[in-house]
Amino acid sequence: MRDLFHIVQNLSKEEKRAFNLFLNRTQKSEGSKRVKELFDWVNKNPRGSDGVIQQKLYPSGKKGTYYVLKNRLLDDLEKSLFLMHTSYSDRIKLIYQIGVAKIYINKLLFKEALSLLKKVEKKAEKEGHFDLLMLVYFEITGVAMEYQEIDLGKYLDKQMKVLEQYKEFLKLDQLLKHIAYRLFKSNYAIKDLELNQVLKEIQEKLSVNPELMQSSKVQFEIHNCIKRVLLQQQNFHELYTYLTKSLADFEAQKLYSKSTHSYKIVHQVWIINCLFKTLQFEAAQPYIQQLHDSLLAYNKISYAKYIWTYYQCQYTQFFYSKQLHQAIALLEKIEEEKHHKGLPFYDVFVNLNLTTIYYCHGNLSKAMKQLSSLFTKETYNNLSTEIQFRIAIVEAILHFDNEDYNFLEYRLQEVKKQFRKLLQQADYQREKAFIKLLWKSLQIAAPFEQTKMTQMIQTFLDASPAFEPGSNEAISYQLWLCAKLEKKDYYQVVLEQIS
Repeated sequence: MRDLFHIVQNLSKEEKRAFNLFLNRTQKSEGSKRVKELFDWVNKNPRGSDGVIQQKLYPSGKKGTYYVLKNRLLDDLEKSLFLMHTSYSDRIKLIYQIGVAKIYINKLLFKEALSLLKKVEKKAEKEGHFDLLMLVYFEITGVAMEYQEIDLGKYLDKQMKVLEQYKEFLKLDQLLKHIAYRLFKSNYAIKDLELNQVLKEIQEKLSVNPELMQSSKVQFEIHNCIKRVLLQQQNFHELYTYLTKSLADFEAQKLYSKSTHSYKIVHQVWIINCLFKTLQFEAAQPYIQQLHDSLLAYNKISYAKYIWTYYQCQYTQFFYSKQLHQAIALLEKIEEEKHHKGLPFYDVFVNLNLTTIYYCHGNLSKAMKQLSSLFTKETYNNLSTEIQFRIAIVEAILHFDNEDYNFLEYRLQEVKKQFRKLLQQADYQREKAFIKLLWKSLQIAAPFEQTKMTQMIQTFLDASPAFEPGSNEAISYQLWLCAKLEKKDYYQVVLEQIS
């Protein structure tokens, strides 16, 4: 049974707006006003119920009258959603076009139907939608007797070919679902799963062609399935074990080639990220070097696409392995590559990380000078509002440590006005609380020694998630506050945290 309240609660702003436009275009009768009235009431009262709304709209009417209106609203809402999402999803658009072709057939417009179905066929073949191809050929062969332009034998052959492809696709799809299910049953533990035995059992059960199982495509699909379910469970130690073993297996089987080289690069990046997640930064160095070697392979075929990923990995490894000088040298080398300037990622990656490193190095004036590079008009205006906001918080921290208290008080007022909409969102309540602490600290002499202030800070720390390298906080709010309470250098606290 469709839950109207649940459906309306989960509509986006764009979907609600599209529905109102849909009603304005398609409904002009008195009944449509009641549909709109019901929609608005449900939208404003998400915790309502059928009984309450029936009394509101039909205080003296029959229950059946309300349910007729409710079903009409649901039908109209689903039509609106379907039409809207044909613009966002190629698959939904293809389903829509098959439906239109069926209408053409019913109206005996065979030429138009065939033209549209051929268009769907071409797109479905490219995207591998075998189920939709089966529908297309079913409709085409169904009207071949009535429309002589159709070569029935040709489309029957196509139908049988797609049927065989669809069978193999379903076997692979079922194989992956079986693996995901068995992983779930084993609580996502690879060692408990006995994967090779499971694959053998599933292969026999589904009658999967042994050659298909040995193909690089199938093995990569199985690999992707397993690594994603382990990632979903945040099981990084198990994931690392699986990734390193599968990388060695794939190399031994020589599955990696020029055409599949990107799979190898992504595989190496996953291993590096697993080591970062488990705070094994020095252990990541050999894999980062292997990643660099892979970028140079095959005449640098994947270099441009993944070079920034490599830079991120190398920087992270340097920063958390007490190699600040190497991190600075890396970023200054990247900074010399002027052709990247103007790209938001380049500007933020280089300048914000250099700012953080100079700050950790104790060179506050150099950190502030580096951060100012992001406030130039041509750079700042290209950044998203969210990144501008996070840069503003880093700026506030630097001015606090530089004891620019009068300026910081003025600047925090500006930040609260400039980013008012962000600060109202649930995702930014942590930033809002941190800004409040900064503001309070400006109003108190020796704030980190005052009991009331330290209690407020402790409340913030208790509500903070565990520290995670590579988060959106260039300077961790919680570790900065810990450094103030413990009277230590910020970088010292970072290193203590990861050790």
